[in-house]
Amino acid sequence: MNRRRFLAVGAGSAALLAAGGWWWSTQSGQPKRAALQTPAARVLITALIPAVVGQPDGKPLAGAELAAAADRMLATMAGLPLSAQDELGELFGLLDNSAFRRLAAGISTPWEQATPEALAQFLQSWRTHSLSLLQVGYHALHDLAAGSFYADPSTWGPTGYPGPHIQFS
Repeated sequence: MNRRRFLAVGAGSAALLAAGGWWWSTQSGQPKRAALQTPAARVLITALIPAVVGQPDGKPLAGAELAAAADRMLATMAGLPLSAQDELGELFGLLDNSAFRRLAAGISTPWEQATPEALAQFLQSWRTHSLSLLQVGYHALHDLAAGSFYADPSTWGPTGYPGPHIQFS
């Protein structure tokens, strides 16, 4: 690919992303936080939590433990200020879009079919990306997933964390 073609593809991609962002912002009069309460958001959350926390006790995270962590993450997001919920709703809405998922996350399959390695690579690419907006998205997803998982005291044992020790003097 020559330089002229590379620049044309880059400019076209930027225009497409800008148009997609504008289109998304004009889609409905309802707050964007509504995207956090969709089945698609739960699918994304359920896919991301194992990619963030790994295998704390040596076995893949699944079943009731994963469902409980997803419930805690949804509850945590519902307790955030409305402006933060709207921003997360926009992020989840974009990540639900298959074109955006392929372009910005590098995931060509639906979230529930993505491998943990592909999800970890997606998160790592956003963590180290030159665009600070993607870094902020990474930190939001990472902190919510990790915090929601480790908020349950039953998850502390496999990590060796004995729990909080409060001493009063």
